Amino acid sequence: MENRKNQLRNIFSILLVSFSVGLYAQDDFSFKRNILDKTAISLDYNYIGRNTLAVGIDYNAGSQEKSITVGAFGRYFRGKDSKDHFIPELKVGYYDGGGYAGLVVSTKHFSPIVGFSLLKFMNVYGGYSIPFDSEKI
Repeated sequence: MENRKNQLRNIFSILLVSFSVGLYAQDDFSFKRNILDKTAISLDYNYIGRNTLAVGIDYNAGSQEKSITVGAFGRYFRGKDSKDHFIPELKVGYYDGGGYAGLVVSTKHFSPIVGFSLLKFMNVYGGYSIPFDSEKI
């Protein structure tokens, strides 16, 4: 079981690095450059009934002061059955000055969130996770 977990972590890490390198390797046209300038790799920690970690890509459509962000993530957590779980997740948010509001949707839950930006480097937010089903993972 431990060997399987290590394999999954290694595969996930390699895919993330490969995707990141592939994005920056194809920087020939100004349209692609514009997209890459507004794209960021994000790391996200949440407590949704248990500790979870997500890695994904965010795209910022707008200016520094007011913008809409759209992100796609892969969330990892360990279930009650001691198995590793990966679930896809989408996040849409709106920044206005220092404030942040958004919605997170995955295959297991959705969550409205509200927060603020710390030095335009880190977002601190809170929300309430509403599950789609009563299944305990």
